[in-house]
Amino acid sequence: MKLALVCAVLLYFTLLASAQNIQIQALPQTINYRENDLVIVCSITNPSQLDAVYSIQLQRNSSTTFETVVSVANGLTPPLQWKDTQLQGRALATGNVDSTNTAQLRLTIDKNSVQCPTDFKMYMCELSAFSNVASETVKQETSPIPISYIVKPAVIEMPRVRILNSFSDTPNRQFPVGTAIQLTCQGEVGSDASSTIRWCAQRTNEMMFTGLPQTPIHSEASQSGCMFTRSSTITYNLTSEDTFTKFLCESGDTGMCGTGTAIQYVNITIEGSGNTNLRTADDTSDAGIIAGGVIGGLAALILIILLVYFLVLRRKSDGESSTPPPIDDRTKEDVPGYNGPANPEGPVYSVPVKDNPPHERQHRRKHPRDEEDRQPRLLQPDDERLRGRRRCSSQGTAVRIGSVIQGRPMRVGQVDGIRGGYDWPDQYILITKTSANIYADTNRLQRPPPVNSIPVQPMLPL
Repeated sequence: MKLALVCAVLLYFTLLASAQNIQIQALPQTINYRENDLVIVCSITNPSQLDAVYSIQLQRNSSTTFETVVSVANGLTPPLQWKDTQLQGRALATGNVDSTNTAQLRLTIDKNSVQCPTDFKMYMCELSAFSNVASETVKQETSPIPISYIVKPAVIEMPRVRILNSFSDTPNRQFPVGTAIQLTCQGEVGSDASSTIRWCAQRTNEMMFTGLPQTPIHSEASQSGCMFTRSSTITYNLTSEDTFTKFLCESGDTGMCGTGTAIQYVNITIEGSGNTNLRTADDTSDAGIIAGGVIGGLAALILIILLVYFLVLRRKSDGESSTPPPIDDRTKEDVPGYNGPANPEGPVYSVPVKDNPPHERQHRRKHPRDEEDRQPRLLQPDDERLRGRRRCSSQGTAVRIGSVIQGRPMRVGQVDGIRGGYDWPDQYILITKTSANIYADTNRLQRPPPVNSIPVQPMLPL
């Protein structure tokens, strides 16, 4: 009796020492590809039986063995260590072993970064900790778990139409009563190789699609990554009731017709039914897009025309309300054909021609008019003194009479530079910004002596 009691106690402590303290979970248990993140968690189940947690590892099976993906451990910097560097670039890992109550390791792969079937493999967790039951360091592993996943189909082609026993498809969508036609649809069926494509139809005056009783012929499924693809063909005899029948092929359905994740349509009519709407769903969609584009383009064109109209109307009204400036006040931009520089300093002045040479001017008896004559005077276009005078053409330039006659306007402030080295004393004209009409006195011009023999008179300031 005592021996049996001792054996029972030893067995109890043995089972207690070997109790599992680590677990693995996949969240969610079944992953919808491209819809759910892939999350795997390693956590402690019995923290009271552990005095310390040294490390937690997450492992994934390769061809023959399990290899560590990522781990967290005490005494390492940083505590989190990646082993699979390729997965590190598209996944996130967090974890700690600071306390037996909070110790865990979590791996998250974003739904847009999950690779199928690479990431859908077997995973397991490994724990290294000090057990207060066994009073020693223990290593425990979870049982491997598979990651379940579902891949929903998304692509299916528009049904192809062929008359029975013909060798090619036909673009026609209208046939005589009694014609036997074959409809073929090919597309994705999902991650389950046994999934197929379903056919439904909706006739005139029917409110919804119903499944066709005809038995379809399915091809073998071909796999690409996690997705399987196959085709399906049915044979249908047109009757007088098929004045306008819409056929549907779909995959990824959840029960009722039209609930698939991949759907395509084709419309069939019989001859003499008066229904000429032979377009498919895609054709209708394309027509809507084209119509929308045309309407949008016309609206944009109308807006542009209205904008141009208002701009022209505004410019015309502005032009009627403004009056052109006088000829003497126009700038170089207002004078047609003029490209010369402008001098914005003031109006045009001219110094009258003196009959006396410069050396005799100082011996004359002063007359009250002398001071007035020496001042620059403004010549107006209607001034009688402009009779017989030649018009100058270099706006914004200080011009000597001689240079104007010879066709060589001079720069502002220039005194010399006339061909032959001649100068015209007391004959200066400053052509400025407002000098639209400039005349130079040419009635009393005579050939002058050389420049070196007479002093050059400076330009009179304005």
